[in-house]
Amino acid sequence: MGHISLRKWPGTPNWKRVAILIDGGAGVPEVAKATLDAATRGFNKATEDPTIAHAIYLLIKLAQAAEQPQTSDFQQSLRDIGIDVKDPSSVLGFTSAFLAAVDKYNRSLTHRSDIGEIGQMAATASLTAVLSDKAGGLFGESPEAVHSAIRYLVTQKGFSNLMSEFTGDFLRRYLTYFLSMELSNHVGSERRFVNIQEHLDFKKALDQHCRQIACIVEEYAGAWLLKKRREGEEITPEAAKGFWGYAIRKVQRYMNKGIGIDGV
Repeated sequence: MGHISLRKWPGTPNWKRVAILIDGGAGVPEVAKATLDAATRGFNKATEDPTIAHAIYLLIKLAQAAEQPQTSDFQQSLRDIGIDVKDPSSVLGFTSAFLAAVDKYNRSLTHRSDIGEIGQMAATASLTAVLSDKAGGLFGESPEAVHSAIRYLVTQKGFSNLMSEFTGDFLRRYLTYFLSMELSNHVGSERRFVNIQEHLDFKKALDQHCRQIACIVEEYAGAWLLKKRREGEEITPEAAKGFWGYAIRKVQRYMNKGIGIDGV
């Protein structure tokens, strides 16, 4: 990852609380909230990170380009925004091109951040997940089939699903980035996780928890896109940044309420 490290908290009272909670058998929601509290400064940086804003902007522009009725016109529209698809008949062809476009932007920045790269990977993973579901797999039957799957993303429901998937994946990656240092210290005989399987089960429950938390952005995302489309407003990088900043604050407020799944 980049040279700006987010891991500044071990040894602080907040981080020690995370370790105590894990050791004491606390559930996933409590551990997740304590981890976010300990790493709030870094999480707040996500609202201003240019790579994340650009990734969301490209996701939106990708979906808008798919409104072109002809697949050839769609592909040209993508090239115009820097997404050069080599294999238009597969989902992987589009997601690889998307990742390359975000990475090119990221390399152009004077300072690259860890959190930006977390966002970059979350955006690519969420795009892959939603498109493969709609196209019936990573390898579409034709360019037209994948084109149709991408067009779904510009609908209110499609954009809601994509942003919920992205937010959940981003939150999981962010929390895991910190927790990975601590969880391994609690594996072994007479420790929180007696074996590796229990450790994996905890991480799986963390993923489920993050996905549930991310549902808070679904309605907001769909309404935001619908309003932009209804008013004919151009979606700019700044608009994408503002959208993401508000989504992050909704996640923080939701987690602070202590709402979540039962822990393990």
